[in-house]
Amino acid sequence: MSRFYDIIASNAIVLISYLLTLLLSNLIFLNEKYMIYIYFPFGVIVLGYVFFGYKVIFAFILGHIIYYTLSIRFDLSLNIYNYFITSIFYIICVPKTIFILNKLNIEIGVGNSYKLDKTNIKHMLLITLYSSISFLILILCYSFFNELSYKVLFYFISNFIGGALLIFTLKLIVTILSYFKIV
Repeated sequence: MSRFYDIIASNAIVLISYLLTLLLSNLIFLNEKYMIYIYFPFGVIVLGYVFFGYKVIFAFILGHIIYYTLSIRFDLSLNIYNYFITSIFYIICVPKTIFILNKLNIEIGVGNSYKLDKTNIKHMLLITLYSSISFLILILCYSFFNELSYKVLFYFISNFIGGALLIFTLKLIVTILSYFKIV
């Protein structure tokens, strides 16, 4: 029964944080010229999968459905090329990256026994980069069958920069809070 509560709690945490970053990034940065290069929700995707595992996939699926519904209802701009296909790629790019890393015997965890330590900011940035590359490969493969556009490179750039900035910001907040012994 506690495993069930763990799944519910982790999905709720990820869903709320994902929806908040999606809505805030859309509402705050929609008309900013250079903010198209920063997609903060990608950082939530990376952190969600790395820290909670594959069980949070339901949160991301539900998050995309809720965000799409809110976008239609309140006339928000989706800012994403072919929303449903792109959403699927966002949902599977990090698990695909983690799966490939595991097949290459590069495990993600905490401590010296793991090659990628999820508490090390450099390792998290590497995972974000690899996941961004994985997303780029997926979107390029899809674009070959449809309309190939240079805009797919913006997805890669904005995913990595947004994810990295979110991870840096969270690390800075934790460092400041631990310095003042709040955490």
